[in-house]
Amino acid sequence: MAWARTPLALIGFGFGLHKVIEALCATHRVPLSKIDVDILALVVLVTGVFYLISAVCSHSKELDRLRDPGFVYEGSARSASTVSLMIALIGVVASVLVITSWFR
Repeated sequence: MAWARTPLALIGFGFGLHKVIEALCATHRVPLSKIDVDILALVVLVTGVFYLISAVCSHSKELDRLRDPGFVYEGSARSASTVSLMIALIGVVASVLVITSWFR
């Protein structure tokens, strides 16, 4: 279930981030530029969607391998490593956006 939980959390966080900033814009209390946060929210959301598609494909292949009588387990962490790298990059970008907003 972790293959479904992580991308769904990313999608939900991206959507939630967009909605929170939208609500803050209505009250004129936005600490960052709305376009910066919208881009960040979109990147998080798209990362979740691509990870979910990747996880579904990987799960399907794994089920096919399990049906094979000569099945031998071979671990693979490629998608997890890729998503971890994307989340780290999102964190760096978010940090830069917050820090640069202090000097505006």
